[in-house]
Amino acid sequence: MGVHQFWDTEKVIENAVTMCTVTHHDQRCEASAVAVSVAISLMLQRKYYDGNHFNVTDIIQESFKCACSRLSGPRIHENKEELKTYMFCQDIAELQLAERDSIGYTFKCVGAGFWALKQDNFRQAIQTVVMNAGDADTNGAVAGALLGCKLGGTSLPDTWLSGLLHKTWLDKKVDRKIDIGPITKYGYLTIDKGSPDLEAELNISGDLTIGSEFLQLKCLCTPNKNVLNTLPIFIEYEHDELSDNFISIVNFFPAYFDKEPFLLSGGSCLSGRVVLTNPTSKNTSGEFEVIITYNIVTCKDDKNYRCRLSYIDTASVTNVVVSQSERLIIKGTPNKPDNIPSRSPDSKIFPGDNVTLICSDNRTNEVTKESP
Repeated sequence: MGVHQFWDTEKVIENAVTMCTVTHHDQRCEASAVAVSVAISLMLQRKYYDGNHFNVTDIIQESFKCACSRLSGPRIHENKEELKTYMFCQDIAELQLAERDSIGYTFKCVGAGFWALKQDNFRQAIQTVVMNAGDADTNGAVAGALLGCKLGGTSLPDTWLSGLLHKTWLDKKVDRKIDIGPITKYGYLTIDKGSPDLEAELNISGDLTIGSEFLQLKCLCTPNKNVLNTLPIFIEYEHDELSDNFISIVNFFPAYFDKEPFLLSGGSCLSGRVVLTNPTSKNTSGEFEVIITYNIVTCKDDKNYRCRLSYIDTASVTNVVVSQSERLIIKGTPNKPDNIPSRSPDSKIFPGDNVTLICSDNRTNEVTKESP
């Protein structure tokens, strides 16, 4: 349930609890479902992502906090401490997955999943979880969901995919799930360079010098009648020009989400320095814009920026659109010299001598902070 409405953590929690209580009404089961679902939603939001790696500790900490909200009653303290032990476990042996009297215990499954989330090799992690026995199929499923979301589809062993028993049958099940949306068949972050249904344009305006008190990055979106609903909107900068790798810095939301925009980990350095403006119109069929307004520009910059958003069309298909990139160049301003130095020649100068005069200043673009 971490995929459905992943951009809204409260909805993810509500959906996880609703589904869990159909078969498992124990509050520890609810907490387990919430922990796993929230972790997946946070990774899809790219909330703790620096462009290369997830901050797994922060993901686990927030997931644990959300899970604890489902625990109550006289054993609340004991249950929270036990859940914490399992979720923050570093050594899988400590989980005792094959312990005879507690095979299938919900916190053990959660522990296996979050242990796997701390790993970087999908094949080795899943094999380790399964070989520790216990409720191996359930433990492996949760571990695979969490680690697979972190590492992405390319991390899955090809032999596990191509040689999968009843693969055709399973593919049809997956396709039916994807058709429910909102997610594209090749993942939420699949990017198309343009769409006939929605145009996105990034504009940069203001004073492009350090110390400026006005600078705006504005993403203007123009959908047509085939756009049913727009989903979260991101502004991102190019981290690596050679690989066309962009990092999202801000997450905006259409008005019907009723959710404030926030800085992602890639834009955390902007905290306290910018104002974020969501679209104000609840009508997604007309033009709308999202805006980053800088209160003061303190960093040099020389990067490409763009906006990216997804939308659901009238055929209930999810599409992803990116704008053309715009270059943002922030330069330093010249400093007034403390004095104008003068220098006498080292020796006498006579008519006909060659004389070289050198003039220098103390202008600089160097600053102590890095962009964006």
